[in-house]
Order: sequence, then structure tokens, then C-alpha cells
Amino acid sequence: MHPYSPSHLLLPNYVRNNVSALGLCSVMGSLIITVVGSTWMFARTGLSTTDKAIVCWFLISGLLHLLFEGYFLVYHATLLSRIDLPAQLWKEYAISDSRYLSEDTFVLAIERITVFLWGPLCLLAAAATAKSSYNRHALQMLGSTAHIYGCLLYIVTSWEEGHRHSRPEPYYFWLYFVGFNAPWIVIPSILIYRSFAQIAGAMKSAQELEENKASALVIADISLVPECR
Repeated sequence: MHPYSPSHLLLPNYVRNNVSALGLCSVMGSLIITVVGSTWMFARTGLSTTDKAIVCWFLISGLLHLLFEGYFLVYHATLLSRIDLPAQLWKEYAISDSRYLSEDTFVLAIERITVFLWGPLCLLAAAATAKSSYNRHALQMLGSTAHIYGCLLYIVTSWEEGHRHSRPEPYYFWLYFVGFNAPWIVIPSILIYRSFAQIAGAMKSAQELEENKASALVIADISLVPECR
């Protein structure tokens, strides 16, 4: 017997978690708070509050992709029988999406892309933002677009199958499936809008500067022409 949907799903070697859902969420929340607090404390002096928050966001995203989702890629074949903390976290989340326990090809593919591409990209975006690099907005837009696209694919594939991999209780669907994935759509959307505005503003300023330079050159040329008597 297992708690996953659909009920007829065959999960050999399944071992039930020995830590409660509240305990697992508390541990994960504590780890995230520790990383965010440490990053905020040691962030470069002079960095704005908004940029500090963006650094924390991309750092957390990158670490989750590389470590937590990387763990899934390494141990997905034996996840059912494992009882270490990451395995229990994955088995708890899988109540809202049993594809993570059934060797689903889409989940494996999207997680490989996330771990090997989006994880490093998030860390690059965090570092560029922390250093106020000129390419930070390009990296933020690229990383945010990747998150939105990946999440939409993940959600839509489940929707096309009638969410049959999620238990029917609203708690698991709305809190686990929707609530835990929504930040990777909402926050990236805000970051894309912000970075787009910054890049567009910089391009407009550069264009106006070029136009002013051209006008100044024309005026200078006219002033050098001798007056006709």
C-alpha cells in the first residue's frame, strides 16, 4: 500500500517515510532561511535591498536545482526505498505528483535540463547581480524565462493527463503542486518586467546620447563655415 495516485500504480520496494510532513517542511524551510540570512548578511555593501533579494532568489534557485534536484537525478531509481532526508522530501512532494516515483520520461528530461543548465545559470545570475555587473539583467531575463517555460511545461503536461498523478485532496494539489511551483512563475515574471524596463531604458539613453552627439557635431560644422559677405 502507498499513498500515491493513481492507487493502482506499482511502486515496488516502497518504504514509508518516518518523518512527518511538518518535520520535513520545517527542515527545508530552516535551510532556506539560513542560506537567505547568510547571503543577506554578507552581501556587498552598497547593494540595494531589491538587488539583495534578487541575489538570494537566484542563489536559492541555483542550489535547489543543483543539490536537491541533482539528488533526484542521481537516486531516482532507488528513491522509493531510501529514507534519508532528501529522499523523504521527494517522497512527500510526490504525493502531489507521483511521476517523480514512476520513472516518468518527461520528469527525468526536464530535471536533467534544470540541473545541468538552469542551476549554473541561476548561480551566474546571482553572482552578476551581487557584483552589479553590466550583464546582470540579461542573465536575470534568461534565467527567469527558463523558469517560466519549464514550470509551464511541467504544469501543462500534468493538466493534459487530468492531474491523475496528484491525490484529490485540495491540500496536496493547491499547497504542494500549485503553491510550491507558483513562485517560479510569479517571481520570474516580475524580474523579466524589471530587467526589460532597465534594458529598454539604457538603450533609450544610449540612443539619445548618440543623437545629441550627432546634433552637436552638426552645430560645430555649421559654426566653422565662414560667413557669406
